[in-house]
Amino acid sequence: MAKAIFKGLLSFGLVNIPIALYNVAEPKLISFRLLHKKCKKPIKLKKYCDYCDLELKKEDIVHGIKVGNKYIEFTKEQIEALKPKGKADIEIVMFTDPIEIDDIYFDKAYYIFPIKEDKAYWLFEEVLRANNKVAIVKFIFHEKEHLGFIKPYKKGLLLRLLHYSYEIKKIESLIEEKPKIKFKKEEIELANKLLESLYSQTFKIENFKDEFTSKIEEAISKELKVKIKEEKEIKRKKETLIELLEKSVKKK
Repeated sequence: MAKAIFKGLLSFGLVNIPIALYNVAEPKLISFRLLHKKCKKPIKLKKYCDYCDLELKKEDIVHGIKVGNKYIEFTKEQIEALKPKGKADIEIVMFTDPIEIDDIYFDKAYYIFPIKEDKAYWLFEEVLRANNKVAIVKFIFHEKEHLGFIKPYKKGLLLRLLHYSYEIKKIESLIEEKPKIKFKKEEIELANKLLESLYSQTFKIENFKDEFTSKIEEAISKELKVKIKEEKEIKRKKETLIELLEKSVKKK
């Protein structure tokens, strides 16, 4: 069974529902390590101060935030005191219509299920589904206060985290005004034909994959086969050498 990344209570009025969150997605990432070309072992990146021309130890390093041309220093104790404190509860702050939430605010998604069979969980799910509503929630997770919404999804509930409005880059920062362009009739017709040629009534995401990751995996598989073959050959040669030595000893 999948491992829960968060356990807490979903507060629905005076009812507290023990729930757990599970990752919806598991990105298939391939991480390259930096190796020493000669011995093929991972290298370590040392912490170095260019200004002092000095390699640093752990105790020489502090946290800081750049403001203008200066850095404001924070101690570990100060940072700890500023971290949000609270219980592992998901608090429902309001209900709204799904259309009220712009997709641009969407962040990560999590499956949300009861830790044990709980009638209140399924009642909550049924009420959301029957009324076509979502629950706006807030909770503390990974030392940050998160905003999100819960909606019915297939056989359970889905929690979608939301970016705060001030985290979103406004489109006006990239373009002040949409340009007024007049298109020729032929241009529109050709563009429409191109659209129609690539149009499909269904979108099956399983038909798409990350080609780069697939090629890397294929290359790794081929390289492993070569290494296994080489190791077997080395082992075979060693066994042959032992056999020859044993025969030599017997002759004597």
